[in-house]
Order: sequence, then C-alpha cells, then structure tokens
Amino acid sequence: MKFLSETWFAEGRIDFELKKYTLLAYLQEVNKFFSENKLYPQLADIVFHYNNIVAFRENKKYLQEHFPKKLTGIQMEKLQLLYEQMIEDDDLMQELEEIIHYSAGKIKILSTMALRYMSL
Repeated sequence: MKFLSETWFAEGRIDFELKKYTLLAYLQEVNKFFSENKLYPQLADIVFHYNNIVAFRENKKYLQEHFPKKLTGIQMEKLQLLYEQMIEDDDLMQELEEIIHYSAGKIKILSTMALRYMSL
C-alpha cells in the first residue's frame, strides 16, 4: 500500500500537476481497498490528510489576517479605516493553495463515498 507523508503537498517540488497525480495515484489505490470492503486503515488515513490540509489552509489564513496591514484611507460615511495587505501570496503559495483546494475536494469525495457505502 502506498502512503502519503504528512506534508506531501509541500515536500519537494511544488507543482500542481505533480501533486495532483501523486494524490490521484494514492486515492486510486485507497479506492481499491474500499472496493474490497477494507476501510481500515485507509479511511483513517484519508481523513487525517483531509484534516491536515484544511488545518494548513486555516493556519495560513490566520497568519495573513494577523499580519500588519497598511492604512490606505478613511471612509468617512461609514467611519471606517481602509487597510491593504502588506504581504501577498507569491507564486509558490498560490501553487500550494491550488494543490490544497484540489486535494481537499478529491479526498472529501472519496471519504464521503466510503462512509455512504458503510451505512448501506
């Protein structure tokens, strides 16, 4: 059985196509076990990977929200201060975002199918 490391999405070369096919190969193998009614440890493993990438995304968002911002103006009608992000995602972080978004969707679909199958 092929396993993914805990940080598979950020290890080595950060390339959407490479990570996409790495994930698809892994999920294809997991799906074979599900087809044989073997849910353990594969289901726990894909739930872990889903939670891991979601936590990465949330932590990144938290850091961005709490990073200092630059005051750009004042909106007198609403009595608001307008801010601009001082730090933007570079190409590498945008690529990671694409990988995480794609992976979360694929993992969620497979785990949902497995859980539905269990309830039959």
